[in-house]
Amino acid sequence: MRILRKIPFPSRRTSTVLVMLGLLLLAVPVPRVAQEPLHRIVGTGDLPPPGAYEFRLSTITNDGLDIRQGLFGVQTIYRAKWLGPVLRDHQVNAARDVAFALAEETGTLRGAIFLREAATRTVQRIVQIGDRAPEGDVFTRVLEFSLNDARQVLFTAETSGMPPEDGASSAGLFLADGGAIRTLLRTGTSTPAGTFLSFSTPRLTNDGQAYFTAMVRTPSGDLRTGIFRSVGQTLELLVQAGDPSSTGGTITTPLLQAVSPQGDAIAFLDQAERALYVKTGATAIRVAKVGDTAPNASGATFVDIIPPVDTLFPALPFFVSPNSLGPGGDLVFIGAFRRPNQQNPTSALYRYAAGSGLQEIVRTGQSVGGFSVQFLTAPTFGDGGVIYCGAASRAILGGGILRFAGNQRQAQEFPGATPTTEENLPPYAINRQGQAVYDHIAVALNENFQMQMPTGPFDKPAFGLDISLRLHAGPAASEELLSPIGFVPPDSPFLGFSNLAANRSGELLFIGNVGGGRHLFRVREGAIQLLVYQGQVIEGLKIRSVTEAAINDAGTIALQAELERGSALFVFRGGTFQKIVASGDSVFAKRVVDIFNISLNHQGQIAFIANLADDTGANVQHLVLLARPTAVGYSIDSSAIDLLSIPRIRNSQPLFFTDVALADDGTIALTARASRDEAVIIATRRQTGFGYTFQKIAESGGATPIGGTFRRGSELRIGGFVPEVFSSLQVNAQGIVSFMGVVSLSSGSEARALFTYSGGALAKVVADGDPTSEGVPIALPPLPAHSMAPTGEIAFLSLASGKPDLYLWKQGTLRRLIAARQSGPSGETVIPIPSLLATGGDVVFVGVVSGAGSHRAIYRLAVK
Repeated sequence: MRILRKIPFPSRRTSTVLVMLGLLLLAVPVPRVAQEPLHRIVGTGDLPPPGAYEFRLSTITNDGLDIRQGLFGVQTIYRAKWLGPVLRDHQVNAARDVAFALAEETGTLRGAIFLREAATRTVQRIVQIGDRAPEGDVFTRVLEFSLNDARQVLFTAETSGMPPEDGASSAGLFLADGGAIRTLLRTGTSTPAGTFLSFSTPRLTNDGQAYFTAMVRTPSGDLRTGIFRSVGQTLELLVQAGDPSSTGGTITTPLLQAVSPQGDAIAFLDQAERALYVKTGATAIRVAKVGDTAPNASGATFVDIIPPVDTLFPALPFFVSPNSLGPGGDLVFIGAFRRPNQQNPTSALYRYAAGSGLQEIVRTGQSVGGFSVQFLTAPTFGDGGVIYCGAASRAILGGGILRFAGNQRQAQEFPGATPTTEENLPPYAINRQGQAVYDHIAVALNENFQMQMPTGPFDKPAFGLDISLRLHAGPAASEELLSPIGFVPPDSPFLGFSNLAANRSGELLFIGNVGGGRHLFRVREGAIQLLVYQGQVIEGLKIRSVTEAAINDAGTIALQAELERGSALFVFRGGTFQKIVASGDSVFAKRVVDIFNISLNHQGQIAFIANLADDTGANVQHLVLLARPTAVGYSIDSSAIDLLSIPRIRNSQPLFFTDVALADDGTIALTARASRDEAVIIATRRQTGFGYTFQKIAESGGATPIGGTFRRGSELRIGGFVPEVFSSLQVNAQGIVSFMGVVSLSSGSEARALFTYSGGALAKVVADGDPTSEGVPIALPPLPAHSMAPTGEIAFLSLASGKPDLYLWKQGTLRRLIAARQSGPSGETVIPIPSLLATGGDVVFVGVVSGAGSHRAIYRLAVK
């Protein structure tokens, strides 16, 4: 256990909460002075305690959904783990050098940019948060970048410098070249077009011309978006809001997408119009617009692109890569169209040429050289007019590359795939020579099962998934650029924080992201300690990621972690960790497959969700289990809760549990999902006999205390799963249950509300539209977050007036604790975001920070 440094954190009471991190991009008012003592605990860019932090190219989360065809064509749905890459925004140049960004698990914060040089086969770090900018301030957030053939990297980043105006962040446009970084432009710079407030979508040509999108404050005081080119000391405005378009209208919100190799043309999206443009010379020509008639598809119109699964691949009106634009304005891009009564859109690769109009090249559902095209990525206008495009043959699996040259139509599937244990994703990036960067997935089946012939890599039993980064350069075997596992450089900082938990002794737990991995830290007696790190071995089981943790007043810590071959539940007490249960263990004459959400009470009992299967990996059973402490360890209670025992949801069989919360008296609150609908259910231990009695306290379509009905869900899709109706389930020591719900009102609109259940009654705490003492209505965020203290107080966020304020509800009284952009302890401005933790005396939260050396930080607010 390593100790980094002393920090102030006095003893307070506690509860636990786990909330999905999401950045709130919001308009904000003038900073306010804190009315309560606000203390900073730790921030991104800070160095963690020393440790052997393992680096992986993949992260696994609990929020997955696996949908397959079962017997006789019946659809089978499993609550599952879900795999996500740690690297983002790959680019490859003509020399096969590959640049990529390292991100925390949500992808919101890029922490560093790396370059893998093909000639030396070495990886060098270009920039990371915590580094000094040329002006002496600190990089706090890396945004976007562009790589050229000279290994120069143009990037945008936020810094700790002085913001250009209230509500904006200090940021800049920077060029990394040969180990040095120089500034091209900073926010606050005044030009005839206006004062720069932000930079995005950088594009760098091989001769060093820098193109980018910027938000400016015009001399008249208006906000305007424009596309610029910087060459030496010359700055040129290429497109701005208000410019005429070829259709007789005007450009509204231009966003640069691609630049031709010689810089004679640019492609951009008008975000408000949802239209794609190409500009050569002084003319901006609209190529396609959502709602326009799609060529070669009778009766079809363009619609937004929706990926077949919830992945990194973007959902945009049209998809354009940095290499999509050729000389003279020739453009290739991906669009989606839908015919009347067509349920799922069709995606297609298009070519636009000046004077020739729009031409469809290939669409999903077609075959190229025997390759079945089901998904398209990375459209590229290559050298000599050759067109390349990434593709997948099965959803997003079965990755390969398509090549179109004249009448030649060729496809090559990436090598190394096998029917059950090896898979390739479609490429993220393709250079103009047709070389592609993609992820290879290796699947390791759990050796505790004797499954003879799995039908695919995501079939059960429990599995380990590892990503490696590869380069496809022709018919020969692909080159592995980065292996699945490495070690983080010792000066790697925190990238993000989640899963706040505390106890009455003042101990605080948080999961900190270091090097793209999730590790468990504890704040105790004024010090940050590393408790569990990615790569640590506990009872012979190697930790690959920390998923969730909780702590009670006795100092017992429950830990759910991902392993090399599945997942496990551990407990920390008496100064040591011990395993409670893991994938492959025998429970109720079956094998544990996966372990999901956990909840720890002050008696040391742990409720958790698990998948079990027989020794062949078939007949998967989805359960809520309870682990009880014994004199020497833990035992699994024989009274399991399965999907057949709980009430039906709108007369449909529940498919899986989504969350669980355990009260001190053993009462279990849980949420469950059917095919379209969700419910909140209370399980109470029978006073005599065996098992539980159940009460459904809320369900989709049911009445609510604020009128209307709880909303219905949508069709389930493979990929990452987010509850649509009920979320943020909690229970405190008194057995009060709280949760967020989405309500369909009689007016046809929807409202979000926070509810409690106690004494047999469901009551509203606060809802969208409720008044506040500030005179503005409550507006709960799209991903609502709250925390209920042991004493019943509830902390939550509201977007009243479009800004995230932190409120405290206590016995019917509503009080604002922090307004967005309030001044922090060092003069920084703070915007509260999830995660939240109310302890009865403090509120601990993550804040988005500007004017300081961090982009995010954990704060403690003492509540009088």
